[in-house]
Amino acid sequence: MTALPTVIVLAAGLGSRFTGGGHKLEQVLADEDSSGLAAAVMTHTLRHAIASGLPVLVVTTAELAPLAYQDVAARDVLIVPKAAPTRGRGMGDSIAAGVAARSDSPGWLLLPADMPRVKPSTLLAVAQALSGH
Repeated sequence: MTALPTVIVLAAGLGSRFTGGGHKLEQVLADEDSSGLAAAVMTHTLRHAIASGLPVLVVTTAELAPLAYQDVAARDVLIVPKAAPTRGRGMGDSIAAGVAARSDSPGWLLLPADMPRVKPSTLLAVAQALSGH
């Protein structure tokens, strides 16, 4: 069996363009795809990544780690320093940290944690396409 790429869920950003209260990844959203239950945006994204059956790694900050731990084992959560509001750490740093942490993976799918509508079937389709490219 061919090894599967790792889904790296990027959840370390500041969410600075979000104007609501709290962090955008903690905002409650109804799940229209399956259960209809309300959960945090990041929770929906993680559950879809997990449902794909692909290996999952969450790159997040200490502040959001408790939310990730609700669905993902601690060994699959990489805590990075919080991004600076001005120049400094950014998404590229999170990607590099995630890839380095799973350097033995045959590939990586980068999934921003604020993408709760990406379906498990979509992740699998991209993963399958990687094997041919």
